[in-house]
Amino acid sequence: KLAGDVQIPFTTSTDTETPQASLAPNDGAANVAPGSRVVVVFDAPMDPATLREDTVLVTDDVGTPLPGSRTLTGGDRILTFTPTVPFANLTYYRTRVVGGSSGARRLSGNWFPTDRTARFRTGTTPDAQAPSVAATLNGIATSRNASLVLPPSGFTIDVTTSDAGQWIDASSFEVSLSGSAPGPDPATLLAVGTLGYGTLNVTVPAGTLLADGAWTLTVRVRDLTGNLGTSSPLSFTVATP
Repeated sequence: KLAGDVQIPFTTSTDTETPQASLAPNDGAANVAPGSRVVVVFDAPMDPATLREDTVLVTDDVGTPLPGSRTLTGGDRILTFTPTVPFANLTYYRTRVVGGSSGARRLSGNWFPTDRTARFRTGTTPDAQAPSVAATLNGIATSRNASLVLPPSGFTIDVTTSDAGQWIDASSFEVSLSGSAPGPDPATLLAVGTLGYGTLNVTVPAGTLLADGAWTLTVRVRDLTGNLGTSSPLSFTVATP
């Protein structure tokens, strides 16, 4: 017989999926610039309290954690680790996202069934090359984007990048819409975007309607060492149907 009532709290959720994560540098990467950061992109908002130093680790090749700073951006989906001391040349390092009930979790409480890991090796040459950045609207090819007319929301912004063997810092995507009135800020657009390795796809949300008139889209993004790339400005017109 229990001496008193036992209460066990729990939370319900409609989320039936397990989390996913992409790690940059990815597993098997070589010639990583020694001045790089490490970025983990989750596929859904995470519980910040579960993204600790013992659940998302950057270590040397034998598992010793490295000192560094962490930031969580992109609607709690992008964790960036900046080492206190730059990575050594020609050295292996590891990134690990801990799975299981005591590991990293979505806001819904769902966890990774197994650890997500990456092992990468640095090179000897600093990265001085900026990434290339291309942006389109509604998937319309660059050759056909003259005199575009779009609705106030619901259209897509599609960004692709490349960086000659290095990796994009997903937390640095900055989608800027400038026009006759304020539009959604870059942080809002990043938070609702879908991220891939060097790609970003955003549907302009209905809650942030663009005013009728002339607009310009510009996208900026950095690689893991901080080099900045900028897309060519893309002009378009917004007209309410």
